[in-house]
Parts: sequence; C-alpha cells; structure tokens
Amino acid sequence: MKILAWLRSISGQVLRRGTHRLDVEEELRAHIALRADDMERAGLSRAEAERQARIEFGGFEKFREASHEALGGDLARSLAQDLRYALRMLSRNPGLAAIAVGSLALGIGANTAIFSLTNALLLDAMPVAHPKQLRLLGWQAQHQFGYKHLPMESLYGDVGFTKTGTATGTEFSWDEYEALQQTHAIFEGLTAYYHDAQANIEGGNDVERGTLEYVAPNFFQVLGVRAAVGRTILPSDGSDGGAPVVVLSDWLWRDMFGRSASVIGKRIEVNRIPLTVVGVAAQTFHGAGVDLDPALYLPLRLQPQVSPDQWDRGKSRLASGDTWWVRILGRIRPGVTNAQAAAALDGIFRQTAEATLHHSDRIDQEAVHLVVQAGDRGDAQRADTKFVPMDIGTSALAGLVLVLVCLNLANLCWPARPRGGGNSACAWRSARDVGVSPGNY
Repeated sequence: MKILAWLRSISGQVLRRGTHRLDVEEELRAHIALRADDMERAGLSRAEAERQARIEFGGFEKFREASHEALGGDLARSLAQDLRYALRMLSRNPGLAAIAVGSLALGIGANTAIFSLTNALLLDAMPVAHPKQLRLLGWQAQHQFGYKHLPMESLYGDVGFTKTGTATGTEFSWDEYEALQQTHAIFEGLTAYYHDAQANIEGGNDVERGTLEYVAPNFFQVLGVRAAVGRTILPSDGSDGGAPVVVLSDWLWRDMFGRSASVIGKRIEVNRIPLTVVGVAAQTFHGAGVDLDPALYLPLRLQPQVSPDQWDRGKSRLASGDTWWVRILGRIRPGVTNAQAAAALDGIFRQTAEATLHHSDRIDQEAVHLVVQAGDRGDAQRADTKFVPMDIGTSALAGLVLVLVCLNLANLCWPARPRGGGNSACAWRSARDVGVSPGNY
C-alpha cells in the first residue's frame, strides 16, 4: 500500500505540476499570515510582523523545494528530464537510436525467455482443478542399498541421492498402487501414470512421432481435466475386456486432423496397434511431466501390447511386483498434512513391498519409507533438486544481461562525446542506472 501511495504521489507531481505550485503558494501564505498574527499579538506592527514571518519561513522556492522533495517530486522531475534528454539524443542520431533500441530489445527478450523457462519449470502449477490439493508419492531408502542392491529388480525412472546419502524415487509397482488406492480416508482419489518413449503414430495418410502417457482409468477424473472434444479415459476402459481406446493431445489433433470434430471414432495405429480415438484433451493440459507434452494418452493396461520392452522378458509390468514403473498422484483430503498422509500409508507401502518383491529381504523396516510431497506441478516436483541450481544461474545471467546492455549504451555514448560534453551526460545517465561511474569505466 505504501508503494501505491508513493506512485500516486509521483504521478500527481508529474501530471498536476501547475496545480501543485498554486497549492504550495497558498499554504505558505496561510502559514505566514498565522505567524504574523502571533507576532502582532506580541506587540509588533502588522508590517513588521509580516516581514519577520517571511524571514522566518524563508523564500517561496525553498518551501516549494522542501515540499516537492517530501512528496517524491524530485525523482519524478529527474525521470521526466532524463526521458526528454534521451528522446532528444536519439532523434539527433538515428544510428545510435537503432543500436540502443536493438540492445534494449535483446536484453528484454533474453530476460523474458529466461523467466519463461524458470516459470515453466519451477513455478507453474498444472492447469488442473485445485492443483494445490495434489500430492506426489515417493519413497526413500538409505544409500547403502546402492543401485545394485535396491529391493526391486527393475526400476523405470530416476533414483536420486540427497546430500545425506538417502536414495529417493517416485516409481512404484502396480501392486503398490492398488494397495495404496484403498486409503480413502487420506486421499479423495489416487491415480497412476507412466511416460513412455517416442512411438510411431499413423492416422489417415499422416505419420507422426510423439511420446505416450499411459494413465490409470481415473487419471483425468482425479486431476479434474475435461476433454475438449469427446470424452476422456473412463474406468470401463481399464478393464481387460475394454476396447483399445486413446485420447489425443491438442497438438496432435491440430497437426494430424486439423482440429476436426469428426476425429471421434476414427482409428489410428500406434506402433502398428489399432486404437480408437474417443476424445481430445484440453488445450491447456500437457500431461503430468516436466515438459514432455505427450501426443497420446492410453490406458495403462495397453502398455504390454503397444510398448513391449525387451527388459520385461515377455511379462506384463502390471503383474510384476518387482517392476517399479508407475508414478502416483493423489488428491489429498482437506485438513490432512503430508506427514499424516505419509504415516498412514507407510505401513501399507512396506507391507506390500515385502509381499511382492523377490528381494524383500533387502528391505530394512527402519530404512525404507513412503514420502508424500506437493504434486501441483506433477513430475516437476521431482525435478526441483535438478533445476534449483539452474534457476540461480539463470537469474544471475538475467542480471548480467541487463548490466551489459546498460554498459553497452554508455560505451556508445562516451567515446564520441563532443568538446561541450553533451554525450558525457548521456554516458553518465546510462551508467548511473547500473551504479557504474563513467570516470572509472
């Protein structure tokens, strides 16, 4: 509020300079008259009292300058003078004007790009219903397990290590997901998803390459994402007898079908497997990843047919408790904290792991725990430790770009200054903004 009041004061000084001058004069005359009245009652003549009062208050210019400075008028006047000076200099030298505008455009553009990247990776929440209610599940284990001694045989994802040596991950087996899904008192809903590599997508006469996102039947319902056209994947699509269906992303719908509503019901082939299009995801939704922007959303049960992996050895990941591959997002109930949710789910998590893992003897009951963390940015939550150092670096780079732009303008003005020192002022004004004296440059 103080900043807004200060800005209003400065704008008033600039836009109502004449009115402000009259107000100051009137106020000064009132003060002088009141002081003269006091002196006249003390025994001085009226003329002498007014003369003494004017001497005591000082001249009008002194009073006006003090009032102007208290209200921020000096800054407003200085900014106005700088702006007029800059416009005169640029109009006299079109070449300098072009270089100055180009330099500023480069600096502003670079900073905008840097902020946009940082905002997308570290700040933006997923465009879903009430994203702050979402939680991403994970696990942590002591580092002595090592990659070769983790209890699961296959892990599709990254294992990170904290500074204290704790291994962390966000992938779970399908058995773990089904067991945790029963915790209705903690979460309003839990869903699972898996990002796959690029696949060949054929529709009509077009062929595209794009990533796939396999999702649980309740994925769109838990996130609160609606279809732009048609419908999303429903619980009935997740059953073994369900039809092989697919939901298109907005960009694939645009590139392959020209955003035609007649796409619903058409057949496309993904890695030579025929699928029926039942809907198109909302234009603002780009999956639960950092920046993958998947082309298609498929039911998780189709993964063995559409994207078989040699490491699966012909087995379905859905039936293998030793394969940890899906990530789990949940919508937590109001009033439940992350610590409470983790404590309530930890026993189920470890009990299921002991019952399904082939190397369950590697699990130390005191060393492996479930973790509940914010999930409003999906996989980006997992990437925080990777991107925070980059965020610091890009912020420093943004500041450096601005400094270089200002120094570049100062450097352009300084060498060509005439004897009268006209461009010396240009260099000073440019360098002043970044705290650099041109005498030391």
